[in-house]
Amino acid sequence: MSFLEAQEMLLKAALIDRSAENATLSIHRLVQATVMNRLSTQERTTYFDRVVRQLGKSFPDSWRSGPGYTYSSWNKCEMCLPHVEFIVRQAEKYKLCASEPLHLVELLLRCSW
Repeated sequence: MSFLEAQEMLLKAALIDRSAENATLSIHRLVQATVMNRLSTQERTTYFDRVVRQLGKSFPDSWRSGPGYTYSSWNKCEMCLPHVEFIVRQAEKYKLCASEPLHLVELLLRCSW
């Protein structure tokens, strides 16, 4: 089965959703939970670290881009915040600790502004 065939099957089953307007793919929470339950502790930590780093790259950075968050960055913050909240909940639920805590601390600091 090809990737596109698998994607179409998942779309038909409503296990994933594709947004044409912002080119994103959403994964149903039951699929996410199933995947998380099958991962080892090390795999969870690896993926957690990757997500933290990616969100850190996506979330606006006030101290490098000027004095405080400006109105122009609010939309980007608004898009990132639910994802940060989700990974924090997952970290609590699965007792995850970042391999490089500074990345997580910096991301949470940005969210606090």
